[in-house]
Amino acid sequence: MAIDIATAKSELTKHFPGLKSAFTEDFAKIAVYLGQPPPFAGMKGKWQEVLTKLTKQEMDVLEWNHGFEKEIVPITGLIQSAQDFFNIFIKEGNVYAFNDTGAPADTHGPYTHRVQWCVLMKALDLGKLNVENTIKDIYTELGKPECFGDKFAVWDYLVDANREVPQPSNGYAARSPENIWGESGYLKDCNATLYVGMK
Repeated sequence: MAIDIATAKSELTKHFPGLKSAFTEDFAKIAVYLGQPPPFAGMKGKWQEVLTKLTKQEMDVLEWNHGFEKEIVPITGLIQSAQDFFNIFIKEGNVYAFNDTGAPADTHGPYTHRVQWCVLMKALDLGKLNVENTIKDIYTELGKPECFGDKFAVWDYLVDANREVPQPSNGYAARSPENIWGESGYLKDCNATLYVGMK
């Protein structure tokens, strides 16, 4: 069974009691959207409309249209704190997407987080996802101190899920980069243009 909004909100408030309520709701909706089974395989369901023709060029445009800067930041290490997040991705009010060049290339991949966020942007544009805050504001909020817990951060819960994050019975789905990029990842069965363009 996929994660639902009530469960996601409960887990988020349990691990991150200082979250603002408006963002908690949006975080929960994102977790549910990325947690749909199967998100990529066979291009089925809501994801079919979102991922079709999602090329690298379209990803650039989506990011710009949603308030991100044109520069893509490469990162090579772990984000350990809110300060790290803001130092890399939020500069003088500007928000930057990134290539995770320090992640294992064969399992996590450098582009999975851009894919996840662009899928969310396109879902918003198509009316498939409804959140109160802009993606830019949500992304910025993820760098606030209250979004970092003892074992994991809200970022991990949404788009970097691993063994520390509570796992629904269907697994993490597209909340885990390894499910998107690895040898058995969803992109293997996805739009060829997207896959070749991103790899």
